[in-house]
Amino acid sequence: LFLVFLTMLRTDLDKKKKWIRFGLISIIFASFLINTINVIWQGFQIPIWFPFRYSFVFSFVLIFIAFDNFSNMKSYNIKEVKYMAIFMLTIFLATCLFTDNIRTYSKYIPLAVSSVFLILYSFIYAKKESNKNIVLFIVILELIFNTTFLIKSLNKEFKYDKRSDYVDFVNQYKPVIKYINNNII
Repeated sequence: LFLVFLTMLRTDLDKKKKWIRFGLISIIFASFLINTINVIWQGFQIPIWFPFRYSFVFSFVLIFIAFDNFSNMKSYNIKEVKYMAIFMLTIFLATCLFTDNIRTYSKYIPLAVSSVFLILYSFIYAKKESNKNIVLFIVILELIFNTTFLIKSLNKEFKYDKRSDYVDFVNQYKPVIKYINNNII
């Protein structure tokens, strides 16, 4: 997100492109909030299982904008990067304070880690001669953290079965399946 917000600070990008990017992000984001637009994205049918099937488009647009900003990382002013980092930290804190589902201490850990990554990105972008390999390494670390946190959160919510439970189930019903395959099918 830090790289996406840096679009507004780019001096080498004309205003038309900035507005197009902002408009595209706004339209897709509004699609998540306004049910009528969501139904239009779904081919005018109310979705049953996956209400936001088109969310990959949003991810693609954000990644495209972030990559474009990453490619032009030498065109930023240190002061602007500092203000953007403060703005992003404010958004993180506001999300933490005003969101009902963040109540326990463990929910603050991703916020803290995201803030650390944001500060790292800010320092890297503040330096004019930043090494892109360092940025890549930090992005990979962030991906590992986010993936681990997501899988653990999903496991808490949905309680994934262990492999041993699956193997026991298969072994228990193997004779029945064998009998059906040999005698009925």
